[in-house]
Amino acid sequence: MNNKIKMLSIILAIAVLLTFGAEKLIKMFKDKGQEPPAQQAGQMTQYPHEPFNPADVAPQEDPNNAPAQGQQQRTPAMYDEKLKEVIDTQYRLFLGLRSYKEPPHDPAVKVIPSSIIGKYPPPFYRTLIVDFKNIDKPVIETQDLFLFKNGELWNVGVVRTLFDQKWMEDLVFAAPMSQEPMLQKPEFNRMRISNGTDTTLINYVTKDLMSIAFSTEGTDPGLMNSWAYGKLAVLPVENISNLYEYNILFSDIFGEEGTKIMLEESNKAYLRSRNSDRLLQYADVANWGLVHTQGELILIGRLDYNAEVGRGYFEDFKIPIDISGLFHNTTSYPSWDVIKEKVPDAVDAVSSPDRKVLVVLTNNDAIFYKIVNERTWNEILRYPLKESEAIVMCEWERNTEELQNLLTAFSAAKWHERLIHYYYPVNYDEGGNAANY
Repeated sequence: MNNKIKMLSIILAIAVLLTFGAEKLIKMFKDKGQEPPAQQAGQMTQYPHEPFNPADVAPQEDPNNAPAQGQQQRTPAMYDEKLKEVIDTQYRLFLGLRSYKEPPHDPAVKVIPSSIIGKYPPPFYRTLIVDFKNIDKPVIETQDLFLFKNGELWNVGVVRTLFDQKWMEDLVFAAPMSQEPMLQKPEFNRMRISNGTDTTLINYVTKDLMSIAFSTEGTDPGLMNSWAYGKLAVLPVENISNLYEYNILFSDIFGEEGTKIMLEESNKAYLRSRNSDRLLQYADVANWGLVHTQGELILIGRLDYNAEVGRGYFEDFKIPIDISGLFHNTTSYPSWDVIKEKVPDAVDAVSSPDRKVLVVLTNNDAIFYKIVNERTWNEILRYPLKESEAIVMCEWERNTEELQNLLTAFSAAKWHERLIHYYYPVNYDEGGNAANY
């Protein structure tokens, strides 16, 4: 009898899923004040991050995630930790990746409410350090972003903190591995009196600049005041202690002519927006950033909300200024048109300065190629990507003895142990002091 009841329960569950769909089933959980089983509140990515094992990659059976036409289904046989052939290049790649999927929320408001965002995992960052001459073990993978700067390895990342169970804040950090990480200063006054969140996404990192997007939403019960806004900012990597004080203005780098172009483009974005009534007509010179997309590093600006009607809303726009003189290797080779022709499901790509290596990202994989000529490439390695993973750093370093010695001694595990001990998570007492220092 019990077996029959169990069987009927299983059949009923399948029928509900087929009839209503997964999204409605999740909604049913939430309407009852519960979290869906796979999305329990407080779920966070934990250290240490396990290295890639090809056997862990299973075929995707969900028909909603089926590959597009002409795209291969992922199987363990597709992945190999070894190179198919070496590439005679003098460069080693530091590829920074960010995996993040926004929690479900009202699309009419871009800033995600604090009641939602704390229940879902934060962004996950990792670095693939690739040696194209090491045929047996070409990839070192580690959590967080690592780059080679001033003869040292630097670590860059974001720490999610919680104060008094009511205020959640992301703090960015950057430091050489020979020093303790310098955390961005938290907003102590806001932490003491407010309920809400202040979250940060790293959009792109170079050796000198960090481009971020931060969103804050909350209430001050004492003053009966509430807010919700999201902005872009560009910070100097060597001084990120306060993103409200040290962010670099667009005009500081691109001058009067560049600022004129930015303002013109922001007005064009305003005029073509379907929600122009919710936006300011021009962007602020502090509200800009860098993103990598479709084989190119580009400038973006952000139109802020109109205080009267659009709280929590914003729209981003591209700023068409050539930045190849300011940043290295801003455009992939071959061209994006050629890449899309040969890899239709490509979403981004980078290439080495000597045009010998091409890395193409699809929604599932990072595919490494040896470039023979513009239209002939040989695949040498395929590496699995996490959900919604995007490029947030791309540094090509000459394969010097100095760099090799650093990487030989490099131990991400020890670095993360120190990072966890001092900074993950940081709990602050009412005096604004880190309680676990």
